[in-house]
Amino acid sequence: MKPISAYHAIIFDLDGILADTEPGIFRIHQRSLLKRYGKTIEAQDFDDVIGLGYLETAAYFIDKYAIPRTPQALTEELIASIDASIAQVVDPIPAAQDFVRALARHGVRIGLASNSQSFYVRSVIETLGLSEFFPAPVARDDVPNGKPAADPYLEACRRAGADPRHSLAVEDSPVGLQAALAAGLEGALIGPVSLPMTNPKVHRFASIRELHHTLLH
Repeated sequence: MKPISAYHAIIFDLDGILADTEPGIFRIHQRSLLKRYGKTIEAQDFDDVIGLGYLETAAYFIDKYAIPRTPQALTEELIASIDASIAQVVDPIPAAQDFVRALARHGVRIGLASNSQSFYVRSVIETLGLSEFFPAPVARDDVPNGKPAADPYLEACRRAGADPRHSLAVEDSPVGLQAALAAGLEGALIGPVSLPMTNPKVHRFASIRELHHTLLH
């Protein structure tokens, strides 16, 4: 892996990287769909929707469980359920916050590219106490196409004043990694994610702490 000085910027994903929110959000989806439509979604669905935007998640549930709503209508219902419960799903990842602060102390430009809506992204960042480090986060509604398209990472690099070809994405999902690679970034993939490929631009790490140690020590 390149030394930290070789990267113009480090661009973070949000859910699963800065905060362990994805299991909580999935539980909100479970409760919402059971209450509204009597549908009991399966544990396997968590792996299938991780990293997807709300619209894509809604389309997945509609297709699999024959929910009688349009993707846009179900998206609005899912967003409303999450908006009412954000405080319950924000579980900080201290090692990630330490890493963000360490990068800032070293003068490294950082950004954020999320597949969640802007109201949620800003609320989570504020709850984590990281607003000063991410003044211009990129959310799903800031770009024409969400992950796995390149748009979120291209926009995050633009806002950070960085060349994507010399930037690093910190991700925990295949969908997010695909977006980063499509935008030309290298990827630091965190956790035990199963991928059917070997790519020299993808660097595997067991944890954020390991990535922190690799780049800054």
